[in-house]
Amino acid sequence: MKILPALSGKPASDLDCPSKTKAESARQPPTITSPVAEYDRLKQILLRYTLGVSGLGGLITWLNYGTNITLSYLIGAAVGLVYLRQLGKSVDRLGSQSRGFSFGSPRLALVIGMIVIALKWQQLSFLPVFLGFLTYKFAILIYAFQSALPDQD
Repeated sequence: MKILPALSGKPASDLDCPSKTKAESARQPPTITSPVAEYDRLKQILLRYTLGVSGLGGLITWLNYGTNITLSYLIGAAVGLVYLRQLGKSVDRLGSQSRGFSFGSPRLALVIGMIVIALKWQQLSFLPVFLGFLTYKFAILIYAFQSALPDQD
């Protein structure tokens, strides 16, 4: 069944065209990636996006609020980055782990520890620490919106 280029959303060159010879179609080998490789690539992209958004957020915070608030924000962003990395590692272990008894998640302990330190240490402000921690979620949203856009190729 042929699909018209205007209805398929793909350029005419991407559709199966009978005028192409086998030699022409053999020049472009299909790119096949395994789901594991694709997942590893996604983890790396999210970590890079989180680093970029954290750096940009730290710069904006420093320009507008000064050093103490920026330090609070960057500590929260660093904890968010560690949290995202631990989340990826726990997803990696999902298939290989048996359903044994667990005393809790180290990720939860990380967040609770961050909150306790932010509330007890006088030099840190709680709200910038918490917003810095949520930076990884903003990076995920950026990736989601970017991947939802049509390819510009």
